[in-house]
Amino acid sequence: MRCAALALLVLAACTPEVPGGVYYCGPERACPPDLVCDDATAVCVYDHEANPFECGEDATLPEPDDTLALATGFGPRGCGFEPVVSEGCLDHAADIDHIAFTSSLDCDVRPFEAKVRYPVAFAPVVLELLDEAGEVIATGAECVELDETGQTHHCIEVDLPEDTAHFLRMQRVDGSPDCDGTCRYNRYQLSIQ
Repeated sequence: MRCAALALLVLAACTPEVPGGVYYCGPERACPPDLVCDDATAVCVYDHEANPFECGEDATLPEPDDTLALATGFGPRGCGFEPVVSEGCLDHAADIDHIAFTSSLDCDVRPFEAKVRYPVAFAPVVLELLDEAGEVIATGAECVELDETGQTHHCIEVDLPEDTAHFLRMQRVDGSPDCDGTCRYNRYQLSIQ
C-alpha cells in the first residue's frame, strides 16, 4: 500500500502544469489541455478568463470600407515614401476592408511592397492588390509561417507603373479554416513599404 501511494506521488510530481497566458493560440484556437483561446488576445487562458472576440481600440482603419467606393484613402504610397502601418479588423465572415492609394513616382526604381500579419488562431486574412478597375493584380503569399507572437505574414512585392491608382483588399475567403464556423473573424496589421 505504501509503495502504491509513493508511485502515485511520483507520477503526480511528473505531470506538467501549464499556466494560462503563456502560449499564443494555435491554428483554429488550439491550446494545451485545460486551456482555451481568449479571443480578445489570441492567448491560451483558463476558461473563466476567456473573453469574446472584439476588434479593439487598435483597429485604426475606419468602417465602412467594404467596397472600392468606400475605400480608405492612403494617398501616394509605396516606393520612396515612409512605410505606413495600420491596424484592421474583419469582425465577421463577410467583412471586407479596402485601402486606396496611388503608386509613387519612384516606383520604377523599387518594387511596391505590402504585408499583412494576423493571428493563426482565427480565420485567415487574404491580402490582394487590385488595379483601378478592381481586378486582382497580385495575391499575398506566405512570407513568415509563424512568428514568436503566434502570427503569420503574407506579402506582396510587385513592380507598379508610376502614378497609377490601386487598391489593397483584406478579406476572409469562403471555405478557409474557421474553427468549424466559430471563428470567422480576425484582427490584422497592414504595412506598406
